[in-house]
Amino acid sequence: MDSMSMEPSLYTVKALFILDNDGNRLLSKYYDPELYPSMKEQNNFEKNVFNKTHKADNEIAFLEGMTVVYKSSIDLFFYVVGSPQENELMLMSVLNCLFDSLTQILSSCAGCHGNRCGSNAGGWGKNVERRYLLENMEGVFLVVDEIIDGGVILESDPQQVLQKVNYKSDESPLSEQSVAQLPEADRSYDQHTPEVDEEDEELSGNLQSYSRVTLVAMVMRMQKEMDGLREQIRCLTDLRIIRG
Repeated sequence: MDSMSMEPSLYTVKALFILDNDGNRLLSKYYDPELYPSMKEQNNFEKNVFNKTHKADNEIAFLEGMTVVYKSSIDLFFYVVGSPQENELMLMSVLNCLFDSLTQILSSCAGCHGNRCGSNAGGWGKNVERRYLLENMEGVFLVVDEIIDGGVILESDPQQVLQKVNYKSDESPLSEQSVAQLPEADRSYDQHTPEVDEEDEELSGNLQSYSRVTLVAMVMRMQKEMDGLREQIRCLTDLRIIRG
């Protein structure tokens, strides 16, 4: 009977969360509905994990009957949680994939703020810090969803993750040529548009305030939502045909 409960499962990851250097939650995903189902229980667990690990030199901890792997960067702490019998190497591969993917994305965003980080010459994780993470949460959520789905590990190679979210290590989300063409496109559009609605102008200003990472993530999320709506419409159409 015990051997049955110890069998390996596809649902490797129980939870994933990112905290700041005060232990405050910035992002969290709990994939096991029976593991800390309430927000209060989750916060207590995260506080306990943070208090036991934020000054430790190890990368693995066993807390509250769970296996926890973690690493820090500047003012951020990254955690991946698995069951007590879970392989630590599997959990660490998820953690490293998350960290390396965010390093490349957030480093490119830091470069947009005038920092010299495009080549990561200062080492991995140099620009994985709180302010860049908060400015690009859409991209961060998209990365997490490409790595884990419902607790199942989908990908552990950061390059594959970056390609799936349209970020490659050797090119930006928008090519330099396409970026250079944007002003020309704007001027062409203005020549054929006699008036600009105030709401459109406000929307344009709001969009310009987002980074490329966030904009691409928003578009991809909208595409996924549209795909979901199309599937619902298809199911309703099939149902009507069957009833007819």
